[in-house]
Formats: sequence, C-alpha cells, structure tokens
Amino acid sequence: EKMHRLWILTNAMERKAVKKPRRLGVTPAMLVWMGQHLVDPLHNQQGGGAYADAVMVQASMVTAWFFMLRAKEYSDSNGIDDEMILRGCDLRFSKDGEREDGQEANEVTMQFRKTKNDQLAFRESKTLKATMRNHVCPVQALLRMKKVWRLRFKENHPDSRRPLFRWASGAVLKRMEIQHFLQQAAKGVGLPPERFMSHSLRIGGATALYQSTGEIELVKRMGRWNSAAVQRYLHDGGETLPKVSQKMASLPSNVHYT
Repeated sequence: EKMHRLWILTNAMERKAVKKPRRLGVTPAMLVWMGQHLVDPLHNQQGGGAYADAVMVQASMVTAWFFMLRAKEYSDSNGIDDEMILRGCDLRFSKDGEREDGQEANEVTMQFRKTKNDQLAFRESKTLKATMRNHVCPVQALLRMKKVWRLRFKENHPDSRRPLFRWASGAVLKRMEIQHFLQQAAKGVGLPPERFMSHSLRIGGATALYQSTGEIELVKRMGRWNSAAVQRYLHDGGETLPKVSQKMASLPSNVHYT
C-alpha cells in the first residue's frame, strides 16, 4: 500500500515476462470422448467400483461444464470449502417443472450456497433441461450417477450432505485429477493437452453458451460473473458473428466526415 514505485516495477516485470499460451475451453467433443472412453467400456460392469468411479468422473465434468462451476465448487482445490462445494442435497430433479425423483426427470436445478461473488450466500439457483445428447447432457449424467450412488442424492441422508463427487474410496475428486482427465480427452480429439486445466471446463461452458446465443449478459448470469472479466475467456465463433463480413461490406456510403 502506497508503494507506487514498487507497483510500477512489478508491472514492468510482468510486461517483460514470457507469456503463457492462452488456456482453451473444453469442447463438447471432449465430453463425448470422455464418456466413450470412461463410461461406455465399463457398461457391462455396472455393479463394479470401476464403473461407479467412471460415472462419477463423467458426471463431474459435464456438470461443471454446463453450470460453469469453479473448481472449488465441485472438487478438492487446495482444500475443501464445505460451504461452497456441491452436495447431492443441493440438486433437485424435475420433469417439466414438477418434482421427479425417478429416472424420468428432464430438468435439474442446482442451488449455490456460497459463491466467489456472493459471500453472503443468497441461495442462488440455476435450472437446466436435458439436451437428449449422449454424454453431453447434465441431466443424463447426474441421473446415471444417482442410479449408481443412490445415497448421495437421498434426501436427509448423511451422504447427501457430503461433497457429491467422491471416489468409491471416499476421497473427494481433486482438481489435478480433473486436469489429468481433461488433458487425456484433449489429446484424444487432437487438441494440445498442455493448454487445458481444470478451469477449462468453466471456460468451455461459457464459450459454448456465448457462441450459441451471442448474449454476453446471459453468460455472465449463468456463470455468476459480476464484471466483464468473462470477456477474456470467450472465443468467438458459432453464431456470435453471423455474416459479419457481409454486413460490414454492405454498409451504406452515407457516413459524413468533416
């Protein structure tokens, strides 16, 4: 504080530092790859621990991508924040707006108890509908996990108040483990694995929503950004800039310069 010359020096050092490549966002193709290589090969072993763990990992990735979760909101990220991390009791399944506790649900609602920008915990919630696309659907992934890990979702059961994404051993899924799976998926679809970290799920979800809608305010609301910081994560593409070159070239010549 008040050491202005020190801040000038550190800013100068930062400008001269070697810039790291920009982190990339997880793509739907990566989610499909993980489902096909984690869950599908173990489909005939549904009673085993390996299948249960695979279902948990896949559900964590898909849930984090669609809800644009921060690492601390669903994993062990340099420790576990008990007030922030997702639990089974924080999720509610429904069908067309009506509560549905069975496998017929087509919606899932997540309640956030505390977020980075909401330290007072105003109980914000978000609802997403089923996409009907295998391995790229939050409802499908969570229902599959609910079928395997029933007690983690059972109302008033102690397991429902513990972190949701835990291994069969009981250990909470770690951020570095998530990064490992993401880099395997990136390599599997031909993308540079070193540019994918756990935060790539949040980046990828935000980018997908922006490219499909072009609505930056919707992205900010869904990802719970209070500022324009989200801008540095987004990659243009999809329908965000439709026919922009044609529109620019067709601009009427009625601009008046003085």
